Amino acid sequence: MSKNVFTKIFLSLLLALSAVLPTMATANAAEPITVAEAIANNSGTATVKGYIVGTANSGTSYDLEAPFASATNLGLADSPDETDPAKILPVQLPTGAVRTALNLKDNPQHYKAEVTITGDLLKYFEVPGLRNAKAYTIIGEGTTPPPAPPATIVDSIAKARTSGGELIQVEGIVTTGTGFWGGNAFYIQDETAGMYVYTSSANVAPGDKVRLTGKNFRVFRGTAIAACKHRSRFEKQRIAENANCYTSWRK
Repeated sequence: MSKNVFTKIFLSLLLALSAVLPTMATANAAEPITVAEAIANNSGTATVKGYIVGTANSGTSYDLEAPFASATNLGLADSPDETDPAKILPVQLPTGAVRTALNLKDNPQHYKAEVTITGDLLKYFEVPGLRNAKAYTIIGEGTTPPPAPPATIVDSIAKARTSGGELIQVEGIVTTGTGFWGGNAFYIQDETAGMYVYTSSANVAPGDKVRLTGKNFRVFRGTAIAACKHRSRFEKQRIAENANCYTSWRK
């Protein structure tokens, strides 16, 4: 084989590689996936694209209206108007820059914002989720949610337990210290019933009488926020307190 022929073959090979390599690099780059894809294939590391629609109370319950009490997670969906928990991906916001920038408690203007979030596809609240969020991009601006309506005052914890998801105000006596089940949670009761209280901050002790404003929802044992209705074995109901909206006084 002549030297000229060898040189032509070598140059042709280089040209072929230069045409293929950029394509390979593009194919290997991390492309955002949808929320539906993240739920269906919940493993590995991925960048998920979607809309911030609220915060998770559990794997089957989301707070989709302001005010938002949790800064540790958010719910991501393929539609800004999604309300079906099965189509919402709970996203863990660990302490750090991502939580500071995206959490709805401190950044309500990100409600319904379109974002990408990179993290680990793992179960969160016992359902497919995204944990260890480490990077984000805000693609489209959100909207500041409308102010919450005035709280409905209920005169017993029994009524509070059946109030649905509206904003309520109820009084009760603290029966436990905080933190026994994680965070700053505690129990209250009156002569009609008891309730588990979830709050981001509380300085209460057994015997205190408290006035709480928030929304109630049910969660099942086995989740990160598990509780038991009537202190039974399987379920309890709790009221998620809004930040700085409780008052207490000692007996």
